[in-house]
Amino acid sequence: MLQVSKKTVGQWLLLSLLAEQRELLERTRQLEMKYSLGFVDFEKKLHQQEHEVFGQWDDFIEWQSLNTALAELRTKIDDVENGAIRVVD
Repeated sequence: MLQVSKKTVGQWLLLSLLAEQRELLERTRQLEMKYSLGFVDFEKKLHQQEHEVFGQWDDFIEWQSLNTALAELRTKIDDVENGAIRVVD
């Protein structure tokens, strides 16, 4: 039987979460570079346009989802770093 400590499980989980965070941050960075704007400024610009550009709205929805996912990941990362995990069967 293999025995693994809670600390080791936490480290594995943290590495996994950090890898996921990196992927999401990279996609966010790509959108920032594409539009030369941060999310808030891009959203303002989008709502001020007279005509809808569907590709921009698609990017907006994706970007908004990325921000939500990143916020959720930050919470999970904080929990793991603070030892707020419970290993269950």
